[in-house]
Amino acid sequence: MPDAWYILLTHIRGSTQAVEAGRYKDVNLLGACSIVAVLTVAGETEMRFVLGGDRASVLIWSQILPAAEEALLAVKKVAKSEYNLDSELAPSR
Repeated sequence: MPDAWYILLTHIRGSTQAVEAGRYKDVNLLGACSIVAVLTVAGETEMRFVLGGDRASVLIWSQILPAAEEALLAVKKVAKSEYNLDSELAPSR
């Protein structure tokens, strides 16, 4: 991976309990929303990503990191306000 790239990792906190309560669609939706938010910010730039149900990983260029973090904070807000779930974000090189 080039030095100018980051891996964004997201995770839905309490997802195991939410899935056990029958809310797997909510958990998967929020995981997918994390990817869609970053892809929207990236525009035409091709991104690599993996969805793991309650978590997502996205490989991005450093130039879009601030905008991607902002977009993921918006997803976090929706997760909390609309689904009563919390999410985590961890960018790493």
